[in-house]
Amino acid sequence: MGFFALMFLDIMELWEDTMTTIALMIAAILTAIVIAISIGV
Repeated sequence: MGFFALMFLDIMELWEDTMTTIALMIAAILTAIVIAISIGV
């Protein structure tokens, strides 16, 4: 099922936008973790 979702993104030419969104999400998560650990939460 996941394979078909990725093929759909490629067919609709949304691959680059998807990778940009995932990169932003990863950056936000890592930033939040670093801040939380340094504050001591």
